[in-house]
Amino acid sequence: MAGLGYCKISDLKLNQKSKRAVTEVKEIMSSGNMLASALSATPFYYIFGTPSMTKTPYSMMLTIREHDWEMFGKLMGSVPSIVKSRIHFVASQMSWKTAGKEKKFWECVSNAAI
Repeated sequence: MAGLGYCKISDLKLNQKSKRAVTEVKEIMSSGNMLASALSATPFYYIFGTPSMTKTPYSMMLTIREHDWEMFGKLMGSVPSIVKSRIHFVASQMSWKTAGKEKKFWECVSNAAI
């Protein structure tokens, strides 16, 4: 039995297109994790890794203070919504291309990603 929260689907068998779409969803999730990691490392590289910015403790302090932390927070907060939006797109397309239990599965994935 496959289950996704409120969606219970017994004896679900996915066709090749659905299996490829599941792989695509996994890749989207992995890419989202990599994007979040890269974004989180960017200010630290800018502050501590850029030689021209870290010549003195005073210049490092100014760099830390002047970094746009609000924008950084917004960027980090947008990663999950980007990932969910891409998953929703894939699942919606698959719900149009499938029927029966498979269609119900993709509709559940699509609804969960909203």
